[in-house]
Amino acid sequence: MSRDAKMKVPITQLQEGENKFDLSSQSQSSLCNLMQKIAKAGYVFRSDLTAHITLTKLEPDYYLKGTVAYSIEMTCDRCAESFPFATTHPFEVALAHLKSKTSHPYEPSDKSKEPDRIFFEGNEIDFEPILEEQFYLSMPYHSLCKMDCKGVCQQCGKNLNREQCGCKNPAQSTPFAQINGFKAR
Repeated sequence: MSRDAKMKVPITQLQEGENKFDLSSQSQSSLCNLMQKIAKAGYVFRSDLTAHITLTKLEPDYYLKGTVAYSIEMTCDRCAESFPFATTHPFEVALAHLKSKTSHPYEPSDKSKEPDRIFFEGNEIDFEPILEEQFYLSMPYHSLCKMDCKGVCQQCGKNLNREQCGCKNPAQSTPFAQINGFKAR
């Protein structure tokens, strides 16, 4: 059952089993608002933000499996040049419906091997916080324009991916520099 969905889904309208949702910032104002919220954190989008979600209903639990896709402008950590970063990030999230604020049936221990669960109250599942979290989880730890980026010269600041500089490599002064003079027996 594929449908043009909103970011908040009433659980009473879900069928038992799989429910599919295709979301796009081009057609949903709520997803467009999420893009604007993320943009305020300094990200520049180069494409629409899309999400394809399969929500499996097994009352009182729900299981989300899907992808979030986008393209943004990033800055390389080595050479400081801008480059496009496009990704399709798969995710899986377990949700548990709490009937009331006082009921909390699941208390994970530090050594629990069960997947993390997101608890929700009320009669709606809100995709916005889940998709926002998945956006940030999909970001690379180091943003590199290419895997073999040479960075910039530490003396003159030239981008070594575009040109070689004439700087001589200074002698590295490290705490281990004295070891270089020792001979192996």
